[in-house]
Amino acid sequence: MFVYGTLRKGQCRNSILSCCEFIGLGILYHFLMYDLGEYPAIIPGNGKVKGELYVVNKEILKELDYIEGVPFLFKREKVCIRLLNSEYHQLEAYAYVYCNKIQNKLLIEHGDWIIYKKSFFSE
Repeated sequence: MFVYGTLRKGQCRNSILSCCEFIGLGILYHFLMYDLGEYPAIIPGNGKVKGELYVVNKEILKELDYIEGVPFLFKREKVCIRLLNSEYHQLEAYAYVYCNKIQNKLLIEHGDWIIYKKSFFSE
């Protein structure tokens, strides 16, 4: 599972993944990240998103689907992630992609929710 927002380390929902194996940091290309207020959303586009990769079991996946509002708010999609610690190593993973229109929301150009939230709170 590729997580990019409130499920990342240090964020409010990361405890759900506490029993899961952390693989590493990764980049998802061809997606854009937007600030929806309490959480981010990604949609296909000409950008990149930074996040974390985890191995999750079926029970955790079911819980994550519920939390992410699948299939009405987000849809779980297979994506290709490039691991940050390897220039060429790519993995297939699931990510939650927003399935509604994004209107009047702030684009997070660098695609990193952690950096964005830190800069938001330091102002």
